[in-house]
Amino acid sequence: MTTVSLVEADLSRDRVVQVHDCLHPTPDHPHGLKYRRYCGHSGRCLVRYENERGKGDHEHIGANEAPYRFVSLTQSLADFAADVAQALETTDESDHQH
Repeated sequence: MTTVSLVEADLSRDRVVQVHDCLHPTPDHPHGLKYRRYCGHSGRCLVRYENERGKGDHEHIGANEAPYRFVSLTQSLADFAADVAQALETTDESDHQH
């Protein structure tokens, strides 16, 4: 089995993105990907996408967790980026109000 990993980090924003490609489907990862993407700020999770064993594909937006419908890696990265942009915009606005 070959594993391909993408790791991107921007610690000034507490943002870390990880994608681990299993390159073959399994019951827990039918699309062949094992991934975890995270964006946090000041030690709290703003956005997280992952597919841990037993839970499948799901997302965390703030304190809320919901299933995520995985279509493709490209779409998943685009969805994550959009949620991160929205979360950081909201966070930046609330940081400036204090």
